[in-house]
Amino acid sequence: MANEQKRSFLGEIRPEEDFLSAPFRSAVAEAEVEIAGIAQVGSPCYQLLGYDDKGTEVLLFEKKMSVKEGGGFSYLHSFDPISFAVYQNAQSLRIRLTGIEKAELTKLTLTEVEQSAQAEFSRVLRKHRGPKSLKNVLFVGNSLLLGIENRYGMCCSAPDKDYFYHVSQEIKKSNPDCQFFKLHGSGIEHAESIEEFEEVYNERPNIYTKRPVKESFTPDLDLIILQITDNVNTDKKVETFHTTAKLLLERIRKNCPHAEILWVYGWYYKRSVMEYVLDFCKQYDVEPVDLRPVRYRANESSRGSLYDSVDGTKKEALEAWLTHPGDSGMRAIADRIIDTLLETKLL
Repeated sequence: MANEQKRSFLGEIRPEEDFLSAPFRSAVAEAEVEIAGIAQVGSPCYQLLGYDDKGTEVLLFEKKMSVKEGGGFSYLHSFDPISFAVYQNAQSLRIRLTGIEKAELTKLTLTEVEQSAQAEFSRVLRKHRGPKSLKNVLFVGNSLLLGIENRYGMCCSAPDKDYFYHVSQEIKKSNPDCQFFKLHGSGIEHAESIEEFEEVYNERPNIYTKRPVKESFTPDLDLIILQITDNVNTDKKVETFHTTAKLLLERIRKNCPHAEILWVYGWYYKRSVMEYVLDFCKQYDVEPVDLRPVRYRANESSRGSLYDSVDGTKKEALEAWLTHPGDSGMRAIADRIIDTLLETKLL
């Protein structure tokens, strides 16, 4: 179940200036702006602006709106405020309409969808895959896996508090000689074209392994835990990922013929992405692990949280990071993965 909050930004459009909404903050992973109006003069252009803690303005997104016969225009923009906060340091946002000398604005609303602790999720009928000896396990993830100094999960307090640590320790109880590997998967998520994905996969040194992505998918892997989709947050990325997610699974199945695969998703949930990813999971015999039931405020980090830095000091987590899981959130993510491994008899 999700909670929806709406804000209205209707205001007067004057000939001598652009329309600029009041600043707003948002801590949701799914937001939508809906605009409608009638332009008597000019060609309307929609902009989403971000402001850092010093008030510096940056253009996050821009779209020229087509005007229909009679002057009517409308536009629907879905976006991820959390990603703008993390990657562009957008502490607050504003909406601006330009290029209109005279118009009547009939609608300008922002709808924010926030998941709750009672989030609905589809229960998967697990296949009993085990028993299986796990000797080589690969974790592929984004900032939840390697966000703190490219070492451990954002935004927990120490390396022994993230989901990788908890899951690996559980696996070692029954597989004491198991080896664990990590791969930073954000390059796959951020690709805005097939060509960029191929460059990330085949050529570009991964920021964690220092080798191309393809070199991590080896024939000796027994288990692969994919934790990606959170950063597929623009129209271009969504369109590209529709193809590259399938390519990725095809290549894993070819290069890692003995590996079981889990796809962990839902800390930052994207309906437009997960609809086809879940279809791919069925097609390629992948176990989905839904995090939505554990994605709520109490499991996020909080202001003033500290983390262990590589230089041996404790540092304060940046405000832009705080929607990431704290220690309790990391434990909850790990428990979802462990439960799936137990249900499938892989542990």
